[in-house]
Amino acid sequence: MSSCSLRPSYRIVEAVMASATTVTDIHGIGPLGAAIILGHTGDIARFPTSGHYARYTGTAPIAASSGPKQRHRLNPRGNRQLNRALHVAAVTQVRNDTPGRAYYRRKLDEHKTRKEAHCGPSNARSPRPSTGTWSPTPTAELK
Repeated sequence: MSSCSLRPSYRIVEAVMASATTVTDIHGIGPLGAAIILGHTGDIARFPTSGHYARYTGTAPIAASSGPKQRHRLNPRGNRQLNRALHVAAVTQVRNDTPGRAYYRRKLDEHKTRKEAHCGPSNARSPRPSTGTWSPTPTAELK
């Protein structure tokens, strides 16, 4: 790997460190993931609720019920780059001993399928269920 291809990532790491964000405190989100999240989210205060943010990221489920069977499916809309960064964090949390893994195991114990446990209405990709509140800037918080 050439030193030329490594320079942008060092610049991103420096920019994320300079922002004094707490996003990198979440297990599974490194400097590059944080840069994607911060860049696409901008000011978190523009989202009135966590539901609005979930809709923006594409992590809010869509009802796909038929008759008495209540089901939800993945939302194909939303910001796909942001959704991928959150998905990578969720997979990392499930793979390691974290609150995200405890959530996943709890859903499996409730007889949910692996897909439902990972991508259900309160999915592990949403920052709130698996990590509590987070703030992309030192003063703003997800409501």
